[in-house]
This record gives sequence, structure tokens and C-alpha cells, in this order.
Amino acid sequence: MNCVMTQTRTLSTENPIKILMVEDNRADAVLTTYAIDKNRFNHDLHTVNDGQKALEYLFQCLESNPENLPHLILLDLDLPKKNGLEVLEQIRQNSKLKNLGVAILSSNLGQSVFSDKLKNLDVLCCLSKPPLKKELEDLIEPFYRQVLPPAAATTTESRKNTVEQEKSPEITSKSEEEETTEELKLSLRSSTVLLIEDNKADALLISKRLTMQFPERFQILHKATLKEGIELLKEVRVDVITLDLGLPDAVGMQAFEKVKRVSEDTPIVVLTGVDDADLALKAVKQGAQDYLVKDPKRYGDVLGRILLYAIERKRAEKVVQHSLKLEQNTLREVLDEAPLHIIRIDSNLRIKDVNPMVIKTARLEEPDLLGQDIVNILPDLERTRLERLVKAGLTYHDHQLKISRLGRSYFNTYYLDIVGWPTQRALTDEKEAIIICTDVSERVRLANQRDEFIAALAHDIRNPLIGELRVLNGIISGALGEICAPVKSALESLMKSNNSLLLMMTNMLEVYELEASGTTLHLERMELAALAREVVSEMSYLTIGSKLSLQFEDLCQSSTIEGDETALRRVIQNLSYNAVKYADSDSLITISVSEDSGGNVLLRVHNQGPKIKDEEKSHLFDRFTKAALGRRYMHSSGLGLYLCKKIIEGHGGFIGCTSDDEGTTFLASIPRV
Repeated sequence: MNCVMTQTRTLSTENPIKILMVEDNRADAVLTTYAIDKNRFNHDLHTVNDGQKALEYLFQCLESNPENLPHLILLDLDLPKKNGLEVLEQIRQNSKLKNLGVAILSSNLGQSVFSDKLKNLDVLCCLSKPPLKKELEDLIEPFYRQVLPPAAATTTESRKNTVEQEKSPEITSKSEEEETTEELKLSLRSSTVLLIEDNKADALLISKRLTMQFPERFQILHKATLKEGIELLKEVRVDVITLDLGLPDAVGMQAFEKVKRVSEDTPIVVLTGVDDADLALKAVKQGAQDYLVKDPKRYGDVLGRILLYAIERKRAEKVVQHSLKLEQNTLREVLDEAPLHIIRIDSNLRIKDVNPMVIKTARLEEPDLLGQDIVNILPDLERTRLERLVKAGLTYHDHQLKISRLGRSYFNTYYLDIVGWPTQRALTDEKEAIIICTDVSERVRLANQRDEFIAALAHDIRNPLIGELRVLNGIISGALGEICAPVKSALESLMKSNNSLLLMMTNMLEVYELEASGTTLHLERMELAALAREVVSEMSYLTIGSKLSLQFEDLCQSSTIEGDETALRRVIQNLSYNAVKYADSDSLITISVSEDSGGNVLLRVHNQGPKIKDEEKSHLFDRFTKAALGRRYMHSSGLGLYLCKKIIEGHGGFIGCTSDDEGTTFLASIPRV
């Protein structure tokens, strides 16, 4: 504290009680002074602002005239040069000073490091700063009675009446009116108002009217210049500021801007004699809570309500800002800790912001990332799709995209799920986009391990099955001798079951090879109808022991296509197998080849059986998916239709399904040569 307070305040020279206040905080000193003055005890109050000055003052009194020693010392604990405990210890160690009455002033006595040491130093009491009027009255009254002669003593009741009379604004003396606007003059109210006003009459009237209209609601601090007001704001916290725009050292919005810079979180109400609508609008836009033209009629109820509303609005604003800050901090913590790569880009694909995960994985510092073209950092992203993202607002999706490089990091097996969506900067037309990348490398690795296991298992089962089928076929054909009809029927059922199992194992192997190395088709000119007729003939074993029948129909003049015979054979086998499996007993399964007007060759497989539900049809061609009725069959992996879709799409065609009460039809369309 730079302030030095060594002045003496005397309200009466007749038997005054002498008080020494040792306080370095100027605002607390003024509050305590005012509380003592309101009690109206005759007193001499001497104030110093550090412990060393307090001891010097006491020793000076001893040397000059011990009668000048204070009756009561109000001692702060946290003091410069010598703290309150050191001052108190020296007082108690001095035989001429040890009987002085000492009361402690403290902002937070419960947490003070001196609280335990005060117990044996004979203090009168400990008061929290700023002390209340009643607390000081109870403390000072015993000393006051000691120094007054008996005839001059007044009862407590009469003194209270005197105090109540002095509170009445109608009988306030002129000297008290002058003290109301004196530097740092306070009244102990619930909300602190800093009045920066150079007109003394206005300041006095505002103070009186607010006190009358809102008793016990405001405490008024007054400063006559902007410089003094700003100095006070640096030391004292206030609830609201009223500001004149015509001060001696600042005129117009210059004064407002300077006050706002010093006390950003305090509401400011402009109270000025300038009735200017443009100036008022400008002040409110720059953050003023209100703009009020000076009018003595408004200094009471109107101004008081404006100040109260300004305080409450600012408090509500702080609550909202605090909540938003908490939400932003929470969101930022989540984003910083989340195992996600988050990148914000502008319309030119330049990186505007990244989260720590990107910095860590890319092995680049944040300044090296910001401003870079995102394709330079993630070259596996498609520039064309990114441009559509930020310019046309089309979302960006990539599933299990294999990443070769991210910044300076190079990868062999690194996969990301990527999603991007467009955004727009607030209050501008600048388009941006947020891109979030999720590392799915471990998931892909586990999926590959699963597929490799399935493929190895299918391969190990498939080879013995082929050998078993050859033996069964030899036995059934009579190559090993004649067999009776019941045995032959049982062997045919076993052969049918093994053929189904072999088809399932073959599908598993082909799907694995398809996804491990991509679709590799060996296309050559061929007749689809001829292939279909051959496969249907081979699949006739599926109807052995049942009343079902397979029928092939060639409905086109030419079915020449560019196709992979082995792959298309698998399509016809899978579709025929499914048709037989789900067909009604004693019904006809039809496999046909035809053509449409667009030059495509059509492969149809139709059976009469239960209708496939609409919600199931959309997932029939997904991996490991099968219709609900298929659960009753043992040999079904849910890969047959998935493999058919991949093969047909590899030929540039499409495959679909229709189902109604008349039956179910699978249709594959392949472009004609």
C-alpha cells in the first residue's frame, strides 16, 4: 500500500477516548473510521499503516507525554515491516505499555497463522474486517465511561436517541453534509456504489436520496475526478459505478473506456448532463448498463432501481459466462483427452485448429500444422470430396481408410474411420468443416485375424469333404457293388448334406480371398445361359428325396457377356441352393436367363415359399446376414448372398430381390458384351 495515514481525527476535545488504529488497507481503514464516527463517542483517532510506525508512535508518546498513550489499539495482523503479532508482543513485553487495551482486526482470523499465538497475549477481542458499528460500540463503551467524569456520563439510551436523531436527514448538520462526500466516505450498506462525479452538490444529493429511498441498501463512495476513481477501483471492489461524462480530466466516451478497462466486470451506469441519443446508444453498445440524464427528481427511486437492476443483470451475466466457460472447459478437456483426431479446416482446405491427438500422431508442433493444406498432412484423403465438403456442404465419410502417412508419421497398417461435416463461422459467411478421425487399426486387425481363422478352418474342413463326396458318389453309383435301396437313400441324403456343407466352406474361403486381396475377376467372353443350364443340371442332387423340382428356362437369343465363369458358377449355385432351402414342398424352382431393353442379361431364380419381410430384404446381401427362416437350417453362414453381390458388382451389374405371396425372386443383371 502506498497510502500513508497518520492524521488525527477528533470529534470532541472534551475527555476524548484515544484510539490508535493500525491498518494498511485504506478501504478497511475508512470503513472502520466511519463506523467509529457513527457511534458518536468523543474520541481522538490516530491511524498508521504499518507495524513499525505503530511502535514508533507509542514510544514517542512515552517520551513526550504518557497521557497521550491510546486507551484502545485496533491492530491488524497482516501489516508491512512488522506484523501485528510482533507489535503486540513488544507491547506486552514493555512494562509501561503492557496494560494497553488491544483488539485485533482480521479479514480471516480463522485461517490466520497467528490465531494460536494470540491466546496468551491478552487481547480484548478479535473483530472481522470491516467491524460492525455495534461491535465497536460494545468495545469502546467501557473506555468511554472511564475517561468521562460522572456528571458528564450519559446513559446508553440517551446516546441511542441522539444517534437516531443524527440519522434523520432533516436535522443533519452542514458539517455532516460535507463529510458525506468526503474522500472514501462510506455508509455500511449491502451494495457498494462508486460515484464518479465532479459536481459536489449532485454527489451530495444523490447520496442523500439513495439513502432515504433505499435504507440499508447502498454504501456510497465518491470521487470527483476520473484519476481518483480509477485509483480507488484498483484497491476496492465495488458493485456498480455511476459515471459522469463531463469530468475535469476526461470528457465523453474517453472516461467510460478508461473505467471499463480498469473494472471490466463491474456494471457502469452513465449519469451525465448531456442529453444525446447517439452518445447514449454508443455507450450502451460499448457495455454501459444504462444512460441516465441528470435530473434531481430521478436521484432517488429511479436511480436506485437502475443501479439495482444493473447489479442483478451483471450478476446474471457472470453466471451465464461462468456456465459457458465451464462447458467450454469441459468440452475442451474431453476433446483434448479423447482418442480422436479432430481437425478444423477452412474453405481452402487449410488447417485452422487441431486437438493434441493430431499433434502427437503427426509428430509435428502445432505451428507447423496450422495453415497447412490438410491433404499434405493426410495424403490419403480425397481432395475432390473435401472440396465438396466445404463448398457444397456434402458430408465426408470414409470407412476403415488405410492411411500411409499422417504428418511425419508413416504407417504400414493404420486405419481410420473418417467423418466430416460443414460449419460456418458465427457472424461471417466463412465456410469451414470439422473432420474427426477414429483410429480403428486394432479393430481391423482383429477382424482380419477372425477372417484368417475362419478361412483356415474352412480350408481344413473343405478338403476332407471333397474326398468324402467322391467316395459317396462312387458308392451310390455302384462302383463298389450293388447296394440296397434304403442304404442308397440314406447315402444320398448324406451326400446332399455334405454338398451343402462344402458350399458353405467354399463361400467362406472365397469371401476371405475377396476381401483380403480385393475383387480379382478373370473376364472372358462366355454364354451365361449355357453356364446356368450346366449348373442347374449339377444341382439336381438338391431335390433328391423330395417332391421339389429344378427347371431351367432360356428366354433370350443371346446371353453373351464378359464374365468370370468360376465366379458366376458360384452365384448360380448359391442362388439355387437358397431357392431349394426356402421353397415350399412339392413346388417348382425356376432358373431363367433373359434380356432387357437396355442390353443387359438377366439371371432370375424364383421359388414358391414364405414371403421375406421388408425389413429383412434391406439386409439380405450384408455380411453374415440371413433371413429369419434360415435359422432352422444347420448349414448357413450368411455369406452366400454377400458373395453373390460382390461378384455381380465386380461384373458391373447389380443384384436385388422381390418377395410377395406368390414367391421370392432374386434377379441379377449383367451388362451384355
